[in-house]
Amino acid sequence: MTNESEIFVVSSIQFDSTLQGNACFGYEFDENMQCTYAFANQINNEWTIRKTEGIISLLSKIKQDEQLVIFVHGDGKPFKESLKRSKNIADTYGVKVLLYAWPAKLPNKTGNKNFKNSVNNINKSFEIFFCLIRQIQNWFNEKSHQHKPVIILHSLGNLYLKNFILKAQDKQPKNLFSNIILNAACVDEKDHHLWLDKLNMSERVFVIQNKYDMILRAVKVVLWRKRQLGVALKTKPSLKATYLDLSKVIGLAFKPGKSHSYFVVDAPSELNCINILYNELFNGNDLPTDKIKSEKVDQNKYRLIKPK
Repeated sequence: MTNESEIFVVSSIQFDSTLQGNACFGYEFDENMQCTYAFANQINNEWTIRKTEGIISLLSKIKQDEQLVIFVHGDGKPFKESLKRSKNIADTYGVKVLLYAWPAKLPNKTGNKNFKNSVNNINKSFEIFFCLIRQIQNWFNEKSHQHKPVIILHSLGNLYLKNFILKAQDKQPKNLFSNIILNAACVDEKDHHLWLDKLNMSERVFVIQNKYDMILRAVKVVLWRKRQLGVALKTKPSLKATYLDLSKVIGLAFKPGKSHSYFVVDAPSELNCINILYNELFNGNDLPTDKIKSEKVDQNKYRLIKPK
């Protein structure tokens, strides 16, 4: 388990070298739609951002026995919050985190206006995300690393994966990842199998859900969207995915934001089964049915049960 707090950053957000710490990343896309590559270190609660030349200079710092996790954040998170969450993942689960940061929060927009802006940002930056995946593929193809990378797409960040499959199905790097985690996915649940069945760039795919996810429920009620994939499985499942229902474990035990971002902060520290689950998935392993209590609901759906 690593004690390093260094986070790899690949960001499509505008970068201002005249500003200090995590304030150097703003709120809009880079004007040339280019990525900034950087190392982020936290020392005494202060962040230092150090630019570097490209993805190779980041990935070359991974030790042979370290597990790389690519984290794609969701809507409404400015860079500093996504960076904080990345460090929480690294510290909690002992993995090396590469944060893909995209412009998901405008200071003058909230609610539906910000959400629509974020959806547009993802749709128009597909090529950036596609390029990142290909760069990671090229590096791992050239190196004999001990572990395949893992990628977690949280909330609206899952739209990047959906777009990737729909727009570049035949260009997927086959089995690049050991695990792809669709966490609290803010994409339509209806007909999701039509695109998820086309996914072939991972050994395993996990769709993690909580029917009491108050953020995703608000997306449906307040933002007038359809039922979201991260809430529950109601229609035809994908044959490529394993569905994990955490409703009995997470439920309404936490505040709205924590019912949605249950892989970090309070849930892993208070619920050992959540800590065990994500620790195994982030470290490239399969569902740990021997370590956590669960019931098999269907061929590829499990429901976690909270220990008494």
